[in-house]
Amino acid sequence: ETAPFAIPRLAEPSEITSLLLFITSQDASFATGSEFVLDGGLLLGPALQPEADIAA
Repeated sequence: ETAPFAIPRLAEPSEITSLLLFITSQDASFATGSEFVLDGGLLLGPALQPEADIAA
């Protein structure tokens, strides 16, 4: 059986901090109206499961 999301663990604080540091830095100066999703692949949800698992 597949996991319900791509990365089956909680994020480490340093992983969240890294994104926050990036989006508040000059390195992100060209990023406008961007969304950064930090959900470990949860949005993929059913796309990760074989069709047989979804139909059940």
